[in-house]
Amino acid sequence: MPLLAVIFLLLVRVWLAHHKAGRAFFASCATIVLVTFTGIIGLYPNLIPSRLDPGSSLTAFNSSSSPYTLKIMTVVAVIFVPIVIGYQFWVYRVFRHKLESGESPSERAIPY
Repeated sequence: MPLLAVIFLLLVRVWLAHHKAGRAFFASCATIVLVTFTGIIGLYPNLIPSRLDPGSSLTAFNSSSSPYTLKIMTVVAVIFVPIVIGYQFWVYRVFRHKLESGESPSERAIPY
């Protein structure tokens, strides 16, 4: 993971030099994700290690919810995430036009 993060960090510089901003942005995002994963993988399974008593550390296993709660939250996520994405798309479509100088919002017809 750290090696991939360094490679993507170098790619940011290379792609910026070649005026490929989209690829450089992707490489920057990948660098951030890979550095974060490096820390997570290094700590696994301890999420928050305890210095006083290793038995009191929070691990991925003793800090997770019950299987029933995870099932409920999966159903809720499957139902409501598409609704939120649809709402975001609708709001973007409604507010996609720029107002010209001197134009009031009431003068522009709102496309539904």
